[in-house]
Amino acid sequence: MTQVITSNIRKLRSEFHNVRNTTSFIFEPISVEDAVMQSDPFGSTPNWHIAHVTWFFQKILEKYKHDIKGNSINTDYLNSYYQRYRKILPKTDRGKFPRPKVSETLKYRSLIEDMFLKFLDNIEKNNSLTRNLAYDIELANQHEMQHQELLVYDLQHYFQRFDDPQDNYEPKIRKRTDSMADNPHIELGMVRITGGLYELGFSGDGFCYDNEIPEHKTYLNPYEIDKYLITNKEFINFIDAGGYQDYKFWLSDGWDLVREMNGNLHYIGKK
Repeated sequence: MTQVITSNIRKLRSEFHNVRNTTSFIFEPISVEDAVMQSDPFGSTPNWHIAHVTWFFQKILEKYKHDIKGNSINTDYLNSYYQRYRKILPKTDRGKFPRPKVSETLKYRSLIEDMFLKFLDNIEKNNSLTRNLAYDIELANQHEMQHQELLVYDLQHYFQRFDDPQDNYEPKIRKRTDSMADNPHIELGMVRITGGLYELGFSGDGFCYDNEIPEHKTYLNPYEIDKYLITNKEFINFIDAGGYQDYKFWLSDGWDLVREMNGNLHYIGKK
């Protein structure tokens, strides 16, 4: 395998620290009672999220013959869908099995974190970072960032049910960014893409998930797409303009759900 320059391990270690700290910041304000709640079968409990991403780092350690000492929890609860690792706990059942306990999860997280940092130190000391190993470490970092988004998504779905503001989630960190819609130098609107044969997928040297390869050709019909991501303001304008009451903006499954839930979800628009 091709050797990677030693300095790359420092970048991976820095990313590891940042990723783990961010997850902790998201999770820290959550009570034990809220941490084991699964608000819907499509989501997961916050406790499961932070235990699962730690389990993923454990599997990287095991792959490279690193002994896991001091772990006493049953990790069978933490496998999402990886067929190579023993039992799989279906997503719909994660809230029915609040294990490991939150206190055990935090100890487990700290244990694997310490072991992984020593693992990174040993790689740098021996100048033993390979491309495959670097990819696995970055994959674990990227995997946890993916679960940060899922964790926030699940928290938003769970806490929106409480009318009392004292019962809502208060994030430890708030970041305020300037709205693109208020920037006079940004021209919003749509851009037209001509139809034809396009190359999709990834073929570079950087990181990608396995479902982004191989690069391939596909034919696209002409279409229009926004130049920038939709802002919250634009989405609110869509709601206020009756977007949830006009079938033309929806695929059939989405429109069926809108009609089913329109009387119950006051936050998606007027009846």
